[in-house]
Amino acid sequence: MRKNELGGWILAAAMMVAVVPGMAQQEEGPILLPKPKPVASATLLVMCDLACNWKLDGVAKGHIEAEGSAKVKVEFGQHLVAVATEDGLDKAEKELNIKAAGLTLARFELNPVRDARLKAKPAGATLLVMCDLACDWKLDGEAKGLIDAGGSAKAKVEFGQHLVIATTEDGADQVKQFIEIKVDGQTVVSIELKPVYDARIKASHEAKKADPNDPASPHAPGIYLVVGTGAERKLVPLEPCEFNPKVNGMIMINIEAVADGPEAKIQTLNTQPEFYFYFDNSSASRNPISLGSAVSPSDFALFHFTVKGGKRDALVMKQTMTAFNPSDRDHIAYNFSRIGPGAYKVTLPSPLKPGEYGFLSYVDRMAGMSLAHPASSNANSSSWIFDFGVPGVK
Repeated sequence: MRKNELGGWILAAAMMVAVVPGMAQQEEGPILLPKPKPVASATLLVMCDLACNWKLDGVAKGHIEAEGSAKVKVEFGQHLVAVATEDGLDKAEKELNIKAAGLTLARFELNPVRDARLKAKPAGATLLVMCDLACDWKLDGEAKGLIDAGGSAKAKVEFGQHLVIATTEDGADQVKQFIEIKVDGQTVVSIELKPVYDARIKASHEAKKADPNDPASPHAPGIYLVVGTGAERKLVPLEPCEFNPKVNGMIMINIEAVADGPEAKIQTLNTQPEFYFYFDNSSASRNPISLGSAVSPSDFALFHFTVKGGKRDALVMKQTMTAFNPSDRDHIAYNFSRIGPGAYKVTLPSPLKPGEYGFLSYVDRMAGMSLAHPASSNANSSSWIFDFGVPGVK
């Protein structure tokens, strides 16, 4: 009996040893990993009393207006905030240790920093003005005195833009120069007046070289008559003479030009005179008493005047059945050739008889005679003619 009981106990113990590990494994269940802790962060609000540029931990973050602010998300821990005025002259920085979530304020006062700098060293700089020629100079409109040729002058200036004007002693040449002072110290301004002087002298010499009696030289716009020969040869400008158009007829309409006075102011003994026309083709608006809108001699016609009762009269246009055409009776043909930009030589194929003559522009003068409604043309509608005379029996 005892042996059987002992065997039973041993068997039961063995079965328990085999069952316990399985039960322990069932009680453990699946293995769970711990969740990651969230990164700690907060909001940083940076404010500045002056307009400034700011950095966070050395990284540029942009611009803040005066009394403005900027926000940025930051992690917990140490951070360096730096601000600087737009000119870079005044700066400030702060070390922040952010430990808790929420809003952290970092306010910067740059005004006291600027005031301290200005108090320690007055604002402004030194301007050194140098000039190659003797000149009188001004700073922002205020006379500063004389600078000798190759010399210089100094003046204290504030930051910002300044206007320097240097003028030669005779007042003929001048240079203006804008200078912007941004930093302390000396700023050098070199004024070059000699190139301006040289350009003016060159232009003056060239103008003196231009012979007013040489057709190839520049001339003011107008019609010029050649008078004299050899050394006495001259170009005389014809003066425009005012005249009034006169309309005759009802069906066959004729237009006459009537000028006051029996003769032109300019007379020539040359019965086959030579003329030069000069046009200002670069000008958009010309003097209506000079050459008007005409651009070549083809825009003009030459007429012969008949003297009647102290006045000069010429038939300048006549009506055909369909249109107006230049008159044959008083119209005189001429030739012309171009001698330069806007310059033409005009010659006559045959000598002129003694009498009174004039050039009339069809471009402006005839257009002003109301050709579409000739009856409206009368003595109240005046125009201009470039007249001259050839002395003799008229």
